[in-house]
Amino acid sequence: MIYVAFELAEDPTFVLLHASANPGPERKPPMRVARATLPEVLELLIDTAMEAGTC
Repeated sequence: MIYVAFELAEDPTFVLLHASANPGPERKPPMRVARATLPEVLELLIDTAMEAGTC
């Protein structure tokens, strides 16, 4: 399973994405993702989790 959380970025064309294998918040820097690429990024995260057997 992958846990994903989003935050607003200063630039409205981006979001800050936190991804983790645990439900608790990790203190890793978020990924800055362009909103236009968000569907592809989420698909990549899902595919990675399925390959790892966590979904």
